[in-house]
Amino acid sequence: MPEIKPEKEILSTEPLQLDAFSLRLKLALAFAVLSLLPFIFIAIRITGMGRYIAELSAKGDLNNSALARAVTEQSNAFIVGSIEFSIVFFILVCAGIIFADRILVGPLYKIITWMRTARENKFAALAPLPVQSGDEWGALGYEIDQSIKYFQEVESRERQIAEEKGEFISVAAHQLRTPLTGLKWTLEVLRDPSTTPESKAKLLDQVSGTTERMVRLVDDVLDVAKIEEGKFGYEYAITDIIGPMQHLVNDFLVVGKSRDVALVFEHDEDALPVYVDVNRVTLAVSNLISNSLDYTHGGGRITLQVERAGRQVRISVQDTGIGISPEDKRRLFTKFYRGESARRMHPDGSGLGLFITRNVALRHGGDVTVESEAGKGSTFSFNVPLEKADMGKVEVSVGNFFASF
Repeated sequence: MPEIKPEKEILSTEPLQLDAFSLRLKLALAFAVLSLLPFIFIAIRITGMGRYIAELSAKGDLNNSALARAVTEQSNAFIVGSIEFSIVFFILVCAGIIFADRILVGPLYKIITWMRTARENKFAALAPLPVQSGDEWGALGYEIDQSIKYFQEVESRERQIAEEKGEFISVAAHQLRTPLTGLKWTLEVLRDPSTTPESKAKLLDQVSGTTERMVRLVDDVLDVAKIEEGKFGYEYAITDIIGPMQHLVNDFLVVGKSRDVALVFEHDEDALPVYVDVNRVTLAVSNLISNSLDYTHGGGRITLQVERAGRQVRISVQDTGIGISPEDKRRLFTKFYRGESARRMHPDGSGLGLFITRNVALRHGGDVTVESEAGKGSTFSFNVPLEKADMGKVEVSVGNFFASF
């Protein structure tokens, strides 16, 4: 098994020590060598002039006073000119060193210092970019700055996902623990010899209902996990929407009758082809109807309506239930969230149905709209396209969906 290095060995907080022969020193040395060139040239010229004068002296030409004076004047003029040129050249070299340091080395040191400070602060508080010129150094600083900000966003998103997963597991475990505790107690009562047959029959009915709710909860949890992992697959096709919605309403009629809640299906056309994943849309509408049944008192009414809306088909579920307060509307589609009035009326809900329903609506290019007032019922609606071309930008919609959490 490979040895795991300690964190301090993987990511050191100590600044890297620059080599003694750094870029700044190398640059200064290069200009210093350059500044020696005129002195070498002057030395070569002086050596040549010395040989020339020696030759004239050997021939006796220096006895001519005019010639000697001319040679001496030329030599002095050359030496003075060479000294002046050397001084000017040296000044230019020094100016070149300063200029190169400010233009080349200075920005690099600023970027290094800026990066070191950002790393020491663990990139939590990023100072403004120190080099904002339009040259290559400015481009380098900009790319580093954008890279850091990108990884900051990635880290923030990963941290948020980790927190949401922890909360997801915690709430899911809590949601399962309550019915499991009830099952445990019920089984203990069933094993008690003193329990009457009538009581056992009632307890078995309760066990059946509890296990059914647990299965629904597990299904919802698995669906949410698939949504967040991008594995909640969709298979779109041109499909009649009236038939599946009618079957869905028929499935809920028995439940509605047992709760004295009327369930009505309104539609203007006998057949209405749409471009959808009919199973996912049926799941979304089923969640809406199920919620309406849970939060509508006896004597109430639930209406499922399917109607054309331009190049879209609008699916609405309206009820005369307890309604939703403005405070609850803001968090209505958050995982596991349930309003206070909803918890009082129906304690066993999972708080996942609307989360799944909104994902289905978004993957069909729309979103869920809510019209509700506390105590006066609610209407949930979403659109599905008639054809593929009418769907819109699904990717943008789903991105907004996850960004809202």
